[in-house]
Amino acid sequence: MNKLLLFLVAILIAISVVCGTQAQERQNPVLSIYSADGNSVTNAHIVVGRINIPAGSPNAPVTIEAFPVTLSGAAAFSSADSYKCFGSEPVSSGRALFSGGHFKPIDGSHFVYQMGRSGAAWQQGYLCIGN
Repeated sequence: MNKLLLFLVAILIAISVVCGTQAQERQNPVLSIYSADGNSVTNAHIVVGRINIPAGSPNAPVTIEAFPVTLSGAAAFSSADSYKCFGSEPVSSGRALFSGGHFKPIDGSHFVYQMGRSGAAWQQGYLCIGN
C-alpha cells in the first residue's frame, strides 16, 4: 500500500468525522481505498482511539516506554503488515514532554505506541488504516 495515499485518506476521513459531516450521519459510511496503481484495497477500514499515558516524574529524565493497544472484533486488521497507525496531537491538556513517538504493529490485533516521556498524564490520539 502506498503509505502517503493511506495517510491522506485517513486525514480526510478523520476531518469529516470530527466536523460532523456525512460520516456521522450514516451508520455505515462507505470507505473506498485504492493503491497508487488504482487497484481497490479490499476489506479496508479505519480505527480511531486514544491511549492513556500516565504521569511520569516531573524531575526525572525522559524515559522510553511502550503502551500496548488491543484491537478487537471488526477493528482488527489481517496482519501487522496490513495497516499503519498515525498519531494526532495530544487529546488532553498537560505539559507532558515526548519525543520520537511511533506506532509499532505487533500483529493484526495489537500494536504498541513507543515514546520518550516525562511530566503530566495525557491521552495520545491515534488513527489506524488498512485491511
